[in-house]
Amino acid sequence: MSYKRILGWVLAALAAAPFLACGGDETPPAAAADSGLVAVYGDSRTGHEVHERVIAAIDARKPALVFHTGDLVADGHSMTDWNTFNRITAPLRAHTPFYPALGNHEDESPLYFANFDLPGNEQWYAVRRFGAHLIILDTNVPFGPGSSQYQWLADELAANEDRYLLVLFHNPPFSLTREEETTLRVREYLVPLFEAHGVNAVFCGHDHNYERFLVNGITYVITGGGGAPLYGRTRNDPRNKKFARVNHYCMLDITPDHLQLDVYDLDGHSVDSYKIK
Repeated sequence: MSYKRILGWVLAALAAAPFLACGGDETPPAAAADSGLVAVYGDSRTGHEVHERVIAAIDARKPALVFHTGDLVADGHSMTDWNTFNRITAPLRAHTPFYPALGNHEDESPLYFANFDLPGNEQWYAVRRFGAHLIILDTNVPFGPGSSQYQWLADELAANEDRYLLVLFHNPPFSLTREEETTLRVREYLVPLFEAHGVNAVFCGHDHNYERFLVNGITYVITGGGGAPLYGRTRNDPRNKKFARVNHYCMLDITPDHLQLDVYDLDGHSVDSYKIK
């Protein structure tokens, strides 16, 4: 365990944080089930009231797993922020495995690593359930060719024997909102790997809205409507199939026959409904 993780545990213990959540083992006991409902959302940050409503709505749908695409809190080095996040998510995490990706606001903080018990090195890791291989990456640290994360990802994709390949991380490769240096690097380094290995869908955050793209047979989803201030669109892209400036969460129904994506706003109204190829 790195010094950051050890320091995080010490700080968390000294602050007497009320909740320490865990994602659980890479392959939980129910891994043999061939169907399941998975929730995905992101960018909760400072919108605590919205975040509370998102958590309540997700909890009511009884998913087997929950994934967060990053920017869980506004300041990853603030114990106050983590205590608020833990208070809001506690009802759901009390009975549902919770798997986050690191966002830029977490800033690789030791408090992040203290707050979760995740597979692998906890920066990038994999979860296998319902015939799906779910890969979580950290796009805030090196991920290009020659990096340890890139090699791990290439090996993980090449060794896949599950029916579906799904990847989750923070910075999207395609967006109608903004295009940053990390966006270009994700597109250059990671997208070719996804296409070479038949990834079905990629879920990201960072942009505070809902966006769905279809690029070379792969579905790319931005789900950043968990509480942070919402963003509008600034450009057009014919590969975009859906855009909504709305707080929301995603429900992914994984079965042997299909991946069904349904997206809902805070009132339970449909934002998008799509069967992923």
